[in-house]
Amino acid sequence: MLRVTGRTQQPLSAVGEHLSGKEIEQAVAHAAAVTGALIVDFHVGPVFPSSPGTAGHHRYLIEFMEPPGDLEKFATELDMALCRFNEDYRAHRAGALCMDGPEVIQVRRGGFAEWMRSRGQLGGQHKVPRMDNNGRLTEELWHWLGGGDSLYSTAWRS
Repeated sequence: MLRVTGRTQQPLSAVGEHLSGKEIEQAVAHAAAVTGALIVDFHVGPVFPSSPGTAGHHRYLIEFMEPPGDLEKFATELDMALCRFNEDYRAHRAGALCMDGPEVIQVRRGGFAEWMRSRGQLGGQHKVPRMDNNGRLTEELWHWLGGGDSLYSTAWRS
């Protein structure tokens, strides 16, 4: 008998959008295929509203081997694919009432490996965490990588 323990599925449901890891990976792959991008690795987590009356969003930190020609098109394709794959996500995105479109941030080459090394987790069974439901790890990773400085290109899909 084989017993699997630990996480076997990674959900992202910070505001009730109920996205599965499979749906997110398929949407990222779709956006990459449409825009001609090649992806090394990625991480996604929520950014909660900063004030009443504003909507939160998902922040995608993506390290590209070959970046898309148009990062905004990548973000749009990602958003549209998630809307097709998941009706809860689509409902939360409708009119951006509950959730704005994804923020896609291009991580500098080698950025994820540097972060993993800084945590003593490079190699072996250690992998960049794909999803973060509470946003703390996403915020930590974003700041460690330079949080908004010139090492990034950022695109929004509203």
